Amino acid sequence: MEGWNEIVLGKLGNTFTGLSGKTKDDFGFGSKYIQYVNIFNNSKIDIENLDLVNVKSNEKQSKVKFGDIFFTTSSETIEEVGMSSVLLDEINEDIYLNSFCFGFRMFDFNNLLPEYAQHLLRAAHMRHSISMFGKGSTRYNLSKTLLLKDLVLVFPSSISEQHKIATILNTLDQSISKTKKLIANYKNIKQGLMHDLLNYGIDENGTIRNPQTHTFVEKKGLIVPEEWEVAEINDVVTIGNGCDYKHLKEGTIPVLGTGGYMTSVNDYLYDGETVCIGRKGTIDFPQYHTGKIWTVDTLFYTHSFKNILPKLLFFIFQTINWKKYNEATGVPSLSKKTISKIKISFPTKIDEQQKIISIIEQQDKLIESEQTNLAKLQNLKQGLTADLLTGKVRLKI
Repeated sequence: MEGWNEIVLGKLGNTFTGLSGKTKDDFGFGSKYIQYVNIFNNSKIDIENLDLVNVKSNEKQSKVKFGDIFFTTSSETIEEVGMSSVLLDEINEDIYLNSFCFGFRMFDFNNLLPEYAQHLLRAAHMRHSISMFGKGSTRYNLSKTLLLKDLVLVFPSSISEQHKIATILNTLDQSISKTKKLIANYKNIKQGLMHDLLNYGIDENGTIRNPQTHTFVEKKGLIVPEEWEVAEINDVVTIGNGCDYKHLKEGTIPVLGTGGYMTSVNDYLYDGETVCIGRKGTIDFPQYHTGKIWTVDTLFYTHSFKNILPKLLFFIFQTINWKKYNEATGVPSLSKKTISKIKISFPTKIDEQQKIISIIEQQDKLIESEQTNLAKLQNLKQGLTADLLTGKVRLKI
């Protein structure tokens, strides 16, 4: 491609090894080192999230520096072997690299900018090329020698063009990071709201009851607002069994399993609002659905609600530690009997239930809105990465 370089990795630099000769007693204190997970999860090393290792002054261990590229050496799946990350922070202390990883240090930055390499080596076409160097059966390992000799990098020869591309993608990365943090913050707020609303409720003035000033009483072993009811789950809802769907034809009605949607069929098991919980497998993922559904035999559904709104029960289900009630030593399992006897508390007045639901749903809408924004940003980043890093779209320099 005109104006682009096509260079084997080994022509740009050389590899170096991570820590060697360390035992578990060497970790937890001393100098900083870059962990496997830091490389695996980030295209740019998270310099604020490093672990510690004791390295003595007479040890010959490789130290990292700005512009170094790191690769993970092994993975259980070939698609994830050789994940890369670049150190893009200037450092003024000794930092080392974990074992099960290796580093690559360029001779200079006259051909390839580290900021550009960050995105290039994580691009889909390069991930495919790198994964092809993984060798093994149950676990795949990456050969440094083959990578240096045979991995071909194609990139703009113009450093200015590389810089512009990296700047565009970095800006998107920053927006994605900010959106993820906002979602995490909204989720934390929701968690706090759910704790207060589902334990204290809302008084006649529309504010969360203060346990220091409001009357709370013991009912059936639980401390609750005096206006609330305590009941076993089987007192407020009936638990229904899922069943096989293989005899049904393809249709528009969703089939649900413990992880959510599976497929669509032409008949339904239940029609209406329901809260589902896993019988076997994923037992800690409550689901709320409304309308016609079919559930498989590993997923319970609920019906015939008494004195409690289905959406409120869904929120209550989200606060229950379901794994505490696991009845199996192998695949996690729950029984109707166990679920039925779990005690829950809730407002006796439907209007208070509705107010609680409304507040939590408002927070959910904020989370969903930002999750939609995140998906758009990630799709934009994916598209631009593919276009800019393969030369499909060129920037004017």
